[in-house]
Amino acid sequence: MIKFIKKCELDNFIFSFEKPTILSNNVIFDERMLPKHISKFIQNVMYPSLQETGVNFKIELMFQQCVLQDGFVDKLENESHAFGGCLLMKCDKRIVFDPEGFVLPCNHFTKHPLGKYGKDFKNPEEFITWKQSDNIKNIYQITKSAPGEKCAKCDKWSKCGGGCRLYWLYCGQNKLLPIIN
Repeated sequence: MIKFIKKCELDNFIFSFEKPTILSNNVIFDERMLPKHISKFIQNVMYPSLQETGVNFKIELMFQQCVLQDGFVDKLENESHAFGGCLLMKCDKRIVFDPEGFVLPCNHFTKHPLGKYGKDFKNPEEFITWKQSDNIKNIYQITKSAPGEKCAKCDKWSKCGGGCRLYWLYCGQNKLLPIIN
């Protein structure tokens, strides 16, 4: 794969991992891609291999950072190799529209929109009023809250936010919380 990437002669590559997706009210996900399974691969194989190549890359971090060795995320950030974070944690600063004009909580909630352009708002002023309504503010407040007590008390919370909320919906606390320090 590295040989192929070098031949492409592009400026930057983002390495992303499968994330849960909601389809027909079911969360779809390959358990082999759970953070606890891929974190060692990222740290011990992927990152060192990419470092050796000289290719400009970013690794998408969509999971709780406590599954990685202490200092690893700081190292990625200092080297400009970190990318991502849960969109729900940044929902007050970002907007996700699907191709049909629906506002989504994040790009994984494809069939669960919060509102729609042309119906709930038609211009930027109406959008701001809609987004600041109690209903939408309450939804965002819930999505930005800690998925578990250990996350809320963690000193890394402000950076990782507990990772993708769909991991939590898919796995539940019993699969994810035991790995949190």
